[in-house]
Amino acid sequence: MRRIQRDRITNEMRDKIHAFFAVESSRLKNRDEQFIRLELQIPWLDPFAWLSSQRFPVKFYWKNREDTFESAGIGEAHTIIGKSRPDSSRLFERLMAYLPDGLEAERLRYYGGMRFAVKGKEGEEWKAFGCYRFTVPQFELSIEDGRTLLACNFLYSVNQHEQIFQQLLAALEKLSFHPVNRLPRLKALITRRDFPEFAGWKKNILSALKLFSNKTLKKIVLARKTTLTYAEPINPLSVFNMLRSKTAGAFHFYIQPTENTAFIGRTPELLYRRGEKEVFSDAIAGTRRRGITPDEDAQLENE
Repeated sequence: MRRIQRDRITNEMRDKIHAFFAVESSRLKNRDEQFIRLELQIPWLDPFAWLSSQRFPVKFYWKNREDTFESAGIGEAHTIIGKSRPDSSRLFERLMAYLPDGLEAERLRYYGGMRFAVKGKEGEEWKAFGCYRFTVPQFELSIEDGRTLLACNFLYSVNQHEQIFQQLLAALEKLSFHPVNRLPRLKALITRRDFPEFAGWKKNILSALKLFSNKTLKKIVLARKTTLTYAEPINPLSVFNMLRSKTAGAFHFYIQPTENTAFIGRTPELLYRRGEKEVFSDAIAGTRRRGITPDEDAQLENE
């Protein structure tokens, strides 16, 4: 992106921030803290390339399977984090309590998730995520409905009017609009360790087969942990970029709560998506028994 465009975008967003704090914030004098989202339509930019150039420790990325929505976020406008598993309904009620009603911030989103396993010891690598962690990014660059939008999100409080104003202006000056030419490549792999190792993995499989044979289980999903050690520190975005380039037609996500710590992944499955009164879901991981004949196989597959 040319320098003149970077300056123009920064100046226009700065003007929006000034306008809110000088004029619009006066309407909120008698209200508690409230989310504000300031949006600016800009020329097309690759959200992932933009994300890769930012010097913020907290980063997010999401792209849907159909390539119709892509979003990158940096910084923290608000984070809700906990060390113990909450009641899911109450947690989402808490999140929704912060999100404003109406169209003024309909694209305001929390990015995050919660721990899958309630029991068991938390690994050191998961401590930054807590048992659950949800964040509204301070700045977002998204492509939606064919438009490229830059957004500034913040939780406004009349008691911190000047402090929030100055923080936003300082953060805005840190934004980069010069995407990096190339992310650093992974260096030589030194070691790989699997938990459990082969002997333990074989034992688990034999135990599972025994449970199947005595009808204790009908289905099981075995998993293991793999730890890779490289010659030099790795950039999580480099790993994620390799994953993105090799797995099209899937949902891609990236959650970085602190510097150099990230949860990344891709999945072809849609757990659920809600649009007003409709809910959409994919049942890709359904399991059926094998048929005795090819025709019965085909019938069970269709079911």
